[in-house]
Amino acid sequence: MKQTLLFFISLYLPFTMCGQTIAYPSVNTSKVFGASCADLHFVDPIVVGHQLNVSVAYYETLSDAQNEANALNRFYVPLSDPQTIYARVDSLMDDTFDIAESVVDTAPPPGGPPPGISSYYYDVCDFDGNGNEVVYLNNLKPLYNGYAFPTATFCASADANVVTTYYLTELDAMNETNPVNAIYTLTGSQNFFRKVKNVTTNEFLIDDMINVTVVTCVTDTDMDGIADLAEDANRNLLTDDDDTDQDGLKNFEDDDDDGDGILTINEDYNGNGDPTDDDINGNGIADYLEASVTLSLIDRDVMVVSVFPNPVAHLLHLKSVHTIVSVEIYNLLGQSVISTQPHALETTLNLSSLRSGVYILNVMIGNRKETFKLVKD
Repeated sequence: MKQTLLFFISLYLPFTMCGQTIAYPSVNTSKVFGASCADLHFVDPIVVGHQLNVSVAYYETLSDAQNEANALNRFYVPLSDPQTIYARVDSLMDDTFDIAESVVDTAPPPGGPPPGISSYYYDVCDFDGNGNEVVYLNNLKPLYNGYAFPTATFCASADANVVTTYYLTELDAMNETNPVNAIYTLTGSQNFFRKVKNVTTNEFLIDDMINVTVVTCVTDTDMDGIADLAEDANRNLLTDDDDTDQDGLKNFEDDDDDGDGILTINEDYNGNGDPTDDDINGNGIADYLEASVTLSLIDRDVMVVSVFPNPVAHLLHLKSVHTIVSVEIYNLLGQSVISTQPHALETTLNLSSLRSGVYILNVMIGNRKETFKLVKD
């Protein structure tokens, strides 16, 4: 008699947070009927920004997660019922990471398996009004309802042998013709068929039909300059799982999404009316989602360094209550134009040699970095 399992996997309460890489609860569960293992691909934790610039790995113990030892394969057979495993999210842009618990619970399903391919429907916001939007297909992880898959043989697959490919028709998926890029520029409405395959054994599953439609969106609940549907920070086409500063308010309800004391609507530093395209440190995370990027010179309790005057003609003064370890000034091409390591509470820089324009000022205070937009007259 074939064993039938229901895998319910939930993520909650990140407990080892470093920097701006944050893993917070996924809204998805993974239901695997008649399968021999769970596909952890469908329960990746949600992170600040999106899944493009992070790696996610699972571990059986917290110690292994902290030390990046004995990572689990994507297809995992639980050792107990229930079982707690640990998801580690690492930034590919810096050395920040976060760890969250994930509980694997197996139980008989309440009914039979769903027939055929599951269908899922998403709307993506055309918030710039140009008629198209970029969709990150690998971020779309709907409920997994595969029946009798993964099989025991597929569960033994090495991660390197498993590929996921997207097609516009089921026939193309079957024949592996006309695959599309997982980063897809969408106009109108489109169906995508996802195929998971072991390229060594050729065992595969076409598990989902995903329909994505570009829609006009105008509702802005928190009046922060970003429409509700556009406040999809992790770009999985859901908004109920986006709470960047973890204050209990979803991003579409929160007018200060990263909790840095600067209203989201005021983090539109290039002044084009769209805070989502401001990323002054170039790490792929918009400034309104990154509390460590401080571009306002308004006095705030959290500010540990003062920079004046700004705009500046010649001499720039920096003063802090903690030791200023280093100061770097970059032009908008990302080139360092001034670098110094004062190791003092105050320092003065002569900027007379710089051309007029906008620069990025990074100040390292202990192990904390403050970032400012600097205007040179």
